[in-house]
Amino acid sequence: MSHHRTTAAIAALAALIGGLWAGLAGGTAEAAPAFREGACPVEITNPVLKGRVRCGTVAVERRPGDATSGTFDIAVLIVAPERRDPAATPTFFFHGGPGFPVVQWLGGSRGLPFQRGGDTVYFDQRGGGFSGPKVCRDVSMRQLRAMADAADFPATARAFDQGFLDCLGELKAAGLSPDLFGTAASSADAEALRQALGYERINLYGGSYGTTLGMDYAARHPERVRALVIDSVYPPDDLVQPIERSLDGSLERLYALCAADAACEAAHPDLKGEYEAAVRALDAEPLSVPAPALGGVARLSGDEFELLIHQVLYDRNLYAIVPGLIRSAREGRGAPFGPVLNELVAQYGSASALGFAGVECRDRARFHQGARPVTRGPQMIELDRVCPRWSAPGEAPRVPQNPPFPVLVMAGEVDPITPPAYAREIARRIGGTTQVLIAPGVGHGVRGERCGREAVSDFLARPGAPLVTCLGRPEPIAFVTRHARMQGLSSVLGAAQTGDWLKPALVAVPALIALLFGLLWPLGESLWKRRASPLTRGARGVAALGALSLAGFVGLTAWGVSSALASNAGVLAFGLPAAFGIVPY
Repeated sequence: MSHHRTTAAIAALAALIGGLWAGLAGGTAEAAPAFREGACPVEITNPVLKGRVRCGTVAVERRPGDATSGTFDIAVLIVAPERRDPAATPTFFFHGGPGFPVVQWLGGSRGLPFQRGGDTVYFDQRGGGFSGPKVCRDVSMRQLRAMADAADFPATARAFDQGFLDCLGELKAAGLSPDLFGTAASSADAEALRQALGYERINLYGGSYGTTLGMDYAARHPERVRALVIDSVYPPDDLVQPIERSLDGSLERLYALCAADAACEAAHPDLKGEYEAAVRALDAEPLSVPAPALGGVARLSGDEFELLIHQVLYDRNLYAIVPGLIRSAREGRGAPFGPVLNELVAQYGSASALGFAGVECRDRARFHQGARPVTRGPQMIELDRVCPRWSAPGEAPRVPQNPPFPVLVMAGEVDPITPPAYAREIARRIGGTTQVLIAPGVGHGVRGERCGREAVSDFLARPGAPLVTCLGRPEPIAFVTRHARMQGLSSVLGAAQTGDWLKPALVAVPALIALLFGLLWPLGESLWKRRASPLTRGARGVAALGALSLAGFVGLTAWGVSSALASNAGVLAFGLPAAFGIVPY
């Protein structure tokens, strides 16, 4: 009996020592990632989202699979459903870019989460937004300012490239390697988030670059996916066509939309000819465009005009003003471009140069095969001049093959960067239960349209069921067909719109001073002298004159706005549509 006790004791001691040794050697199971809830980094101003948002971070391995490599904190924002369904599956939202933030835009977002009954999880991908590593955070704005100051388009392209090389220097100075980035690493981050949040299975929505990440995650973790939606597909390299060909295809569809509208056709019977003439005119004599966001004015050559139009064609809400912008360029008027340029600067200035180049240069072997000559503006945003100096290419993103879950592929007919052909071919490659929706008259990001959001919600509610949507019946585009030069009061308001407040100040401030003087002087005399003087009577007259001036200014402003809107010229005179947004968040 004592022998058995001794043997048991020795065995127990050996097991204890073995367990301790395995723990010291790293042989025990690694701790699961944890969600650390904290204060939201953005103010939640959308009343619909009040009380439904949780924020926090998840620490992910810098080098997935290597617990000794350190961690990056990934910023997470979770939106709870209005009515929770215990059986609903959470949805992960993979944002575009790569390098665009998503968390910072959600606090005041007008759009509602498309998931019915379950959580919608948003996170900034590594290197961007509120996620680590937090390097290169001001590079995008420095890049844009340098581009605005460039003397010609080749100098603009060099400034664009130099911004990424500056970022690479910052990254290495922080002791970080470019090979820590790419879609494979972001997929590992998404899986760490799923584990940290305790979800067994998830739905995936990816938009633009997020389609690459969504497909890669689904190919690596098919058992964790209930349904996949990919909207505006960024496909493998062998499918990607030259960017200028995508622009030309988008322009041809815009010309057709204008020709199908009686008012637009009457105002612009040869819109394609106008566009080509505008490019030639700007090549000969570039425009100066008001750009307060860049500290003054920006130069608009033919190449830069094509780059700007390429970006504008992402968003269907702006199609109404594109014919007018084309005519303004041809006629040498830079002011109408100011609001568009400033909005683009606000959006692209928030992007991460590290998130963009860090992913593209690792994912895309085509950017390591020699630089193409930059012959047209949109070619500038490709990284074939940067990536050979950034890093070696890494693992190419994966595409699921005959997956066990349903897939919805969406594309906009007018998309200038990921045309419908990409959606059709990627659906063929995926196979399985895959549906394709092509949205007429829509640009980049079908979910930006009401019918697109409804289609995503319906699909996630019943994956695999045939979809019936209103995408085939788009609302007509109210093309802006009157582009009168702003005179008088409209000139004052137009100056304010582009950041020049001198003219409005010269009109309004003297009237306001007269009104205040006329009101305060009689009040002061009545308190101190208790009798009116001739100056007091004069001051009352000045007050009346000031009040009439201000009333006239306000009345004429209201009349000018209403007249402009009635004549369909208000968009160019007074700013952009409220729904404008390049990234479909």
